[in-house]
Amino acid sequence: MNKKGISPFIATVLLIGAAVILSVIVAQFMRGFSNDRTDEVERQAEISHGCSKSTLTFQEICINGADLKFNVKNEGSYGVRNISLTYFLDGGDTEIGVLDTTPPGDILLGRFGFASVTVTPGFTPSVGIIEKIKYVKTIDLEDGTTGQCAAVEFNVNSVEECEVTPPPICVDEDTDGYGSPASSSCTHPELDCDDSDPNINPGETEVCGDGIDNNCDLSDDC
Repeated sequence: MNKKGISPFIATVLLIGAAVILSVIVAQFMRGFSNDRTDEVERQAEISHGCSKSTLTFQEICINGADLKFNVKNEGSYGVRNISLTYFLDGGDTEIGVLDTTPPGDILLGRFGFASVTVTPGFTPSVGIIEKIKYVKTIDLEDGTTGQCAAVEFNVNSVEECEVTPPPICVDEDTDGYGSPASSSCTHPELDCDDSDPNINPGETEVCGDGIDNNCDLSDDC
């Protein structure tokens, strides 16, 4: 039996076909790779832009028992979803942990936002112990994802005890639950217009024709 091999012409056609198919596969792969690279470059560019447009300002850092309190302001047009803090002690050489100020998914600062924050740093803070703070912020991107910015450090000149605002007191001479001046510490926060008479306060019913403002509505009429 005579066996015939593939003719040179057919072999050439097959090789050309295989080469074309391979080139198409390579072209598609390279196109996808290029698109991925372009997307990543654009994403990194937006992160860089967003980080530069969301400058944070820390104010009034103070100690409140075992906590640190501070105000933080977002000076930029990108929302800040999370801030991680690292504290440096003993002349700025000792690094103490990393603390996230918010759980994942919670927005800390919107665009041009302001917040008062209380954190428990994991060590006992005292006056002058903190020399420097480093923070890493996570920002919200336009596509709904987030991006992490490079760390920023700043020196802390002085961390003092927080000023304690005394709670409001209730002055209620006639003990009817309404104070004068009005105070949220009283049973009722409304003003008692006559704190010498327990039967005159905003909770009373107006008595017609007695010439007395019984319910403190600035009128003695029913």
